Amino acid sequence: MSAQHDPLPEPLPEQVLDHLGRKLRSELRIEETPPAFLGDDTLPPRFAGLVRQIERSEATGQKGIDAIRREFGLEEE
Repeated sequence: MSAQHDPLPEPLPEQVLDHLGRKLRSELRIEETPPAFLGDDTLPPRFAGLVRQIERSEATGQKGIDAIRREFGLEEE
C-alpha cells in the first residue's frame, strides 16, 4: 500500500500576509493590557478559548503519533 499525500496549498501572497499581520497586530494592541504578574498571559480573552482548542488539538495529534511510533517500534524524529 502506498501512502498518498495531498499537495500543500500555495502560500498566500506577501501583500496579503502583511495586511493580515497588520490587522491582527492592531486588534491585539487595542485589547492588550500589560500582565499584572510575570508569567501572566497577555492574550485577549476572546482568543483564549481558540488557543486552548488549538493546543488540545496539537496534544491529541502528538499522542496519536507517539502511539503509532510505539506500535511500529519507530524512533522519534
